[in-house]
Amino acid sequence: MNFADIEKTWRSAENRPSAAQLERQKMELINELHRRRRASRSLLVRTAIPLGLITALLLLHLLWPDSASDRLNLTREWAILPFLLLPWVGWFLLWRQHRRHASAHADHARSIQASTAALLDENLREGFRALVIVAALLLSLPLLGGVVWQLRAVGKMGDEVLIPAFVLYPAYVVLMVAWIGWKHLRKTTPRRKELEALLSDYNRVA
Repeated sequence: MNFADIEKTWRSAENRPSAAQLERQKMELINELHRRRRASRSLLVRTAIPLGLITALLLLHLLWPDSASDRLNLTREWAILPFLLLPWVGWFLLWRQHRRHASAHADHARSIQASTAALLDENLREGFRALVIVAALLLSLPLLGGVVWQLRAVGKMGDEVLIPAFVLYPAYVVLMVAWIGWKHLRKTTPRRKELEALLSDYNRVA
């Protein structure tokens, strides 16, 4: 059952949905909420795994470089630290948001109003997640430029990195930001308006 079906039930002339109808509507909302929570957890896990591997490799290189020439000199190559820290800050913000939502709506199944409110809150947090991801992508551009500039200055990178760093990666960032913006405008925002109207109707009838 989609939003139009639920809205039709509540705005019908009788406006007296049965207990079975209400239960079905509540389960639809709960199932959607659970799908969104699973997607949020999946994003956190899929992001944490490569970040953890990259961080572990960097620490390994710092502690046991292959040779003296490979040793990382943080006085001249410090830009790699904020470049690596940036995604971890974003990940932590998303993780804390996910935990706060789960805690704030632990009893989301108690009523259809609670389920709708929880789903609306998850929708709003999805907008925040999009903002965090876009900010991290945009901030990574100058940070990557700093990393490349410093590594080239110490002779650890050559011209072969210029196209990937200054053409391919910026193009990827532009595409990602455009896709996130399109999804927010075409899906997240319309769904938020639907849920706000639905919750308003539930509260009015209740």
